[in-house]
Amino acid sequence: MDRIENFYRKNFKRLTGFIKQYTDGSYDIASDIVQMVFLRLLELEQEGRTNFYEDDSLSFFYVYRSCINTALKYQRAKKRIKKVDIDDLENHSYETYPEERDAMEKLILMMEKEMEDMHWYDSKMIRIHMEGNSMNKIHRETDIGLTSIKNTIKNGKAKIYDQIKEDWEDYENGDFERI
Repeated sequence: MDRIENFYRKNFKRLTGFIKQYTDGSYDIASDIVQMVFLRLLELEQEGRTNFYEDDSLSFFYVYRSCINTALKYQRAKKRIKKVDIDDLENHSYETYPEERDAMEKLILMMEKEMEDMHWYDSKMIRIHMEGNSMNKIHRETDIGLTSIKNTIKNGKAKIYDQIKEDWEDYENGDFERI
């Protein structure tokens, strides 16, 4: 329980910042989602289920994905509730989510699929780096050669980019419907 609380204190603002993009920029909703995930982790730990630990420490990627999944669940629930803009009540104009966010979610899913198809070592190295760990830190903590780490991450990113290149260009050009 102390490990989860310490992790929470250390990463709450960072996670809330990431999740804010899924909540139309609302810090309050994003922080509620992050808190819900941590409460669920505490419940799981009390039940003896600790698959979210890696080498006796909490996996940032597991918590990050849990927060994203909870935010996406929130978005889907919010989409089902049709809101009426007071000014356009006569026209029954309903709010919709921006296409850009949907396109980015698709790109993230594509990237995650590409990482799942990679060799486990390459995928793990990229994920550790994505969690905010520098290549030098990974080198110091694992005793893996720095050149090896750099090449693995560079080649892995290039492989992912090659697979989603056209969709990424569509995203950058604002052609969200083509993704």
